[in-house]
Amino acid sequence: MDSPSVMNVSALACSFSPAWEGSLEARLETWRDRGHRILAATVRRELAKENAAWAEALDEHALLDPLLVACTSQSPPAMALSQCTWGLLPPGLRAHALRVKAFEDGRVLLPGLGVFEAVAPEATVTVRMVEGDPRLDEYPEARVCPLPEVEGLSVYPHRHPFLRPFIERLGDHYACTRVSEATRHNGGALAEALRLLATT
Repeated sequence: MDSPSVMNVSALACSFSPAWEGSLEARLETWRDRGHRILAATVRRELAKENAAWAEALDEHALLDPLLVACTSQSPPAMALSQCTWGLLPPGLRAHALRVKAFEDGRVLLPGLGVFEAVAPEATVTVRMVEGDPRLDEYPEARVCPLPEVEGLSVYPHRHPFLRPFIERLGDHYACTRVSEATRHNGGALAEALRLLATT
């Protein structure tokens, strides 16, 4: 069999060469933004199956909330979508009162707002806005604590059901897992990782 000529090989190689126009950084930003739009559109479509008004009201930033992404990708979701979206919606579009459920560690998580603590484990309670702040009818003294942030991204520094499948893949020790200490001690590394992700 005859060997292909150098010219033919060069022509074949050129047909697969990427056309790099502009800087690498600009191309990566374009690629990242396109991925964000695809993910936001996917979450919006899944959310619309539950409530079309929520899906229309949330902007792209809210649609990319990590817990909302997790909720819409799980079946059934670990948190009711009504609870997951309530704090992400513009205040005028939130239900006047909403029944929400605490996790097994007594925390009531409201993505976009924060977390209530010291609630009875797995209790169902009612949240409503009172003078501009979220309050629980059953725990009137409780106040929502904002989630800590690293590099502008909210960090969920406690054990919650979204982590269970990942932790239990390594063994049945979900109940004794503590995330807050690890988050605190590794904040610098987490910030560096988030900076790297933001640029790539």
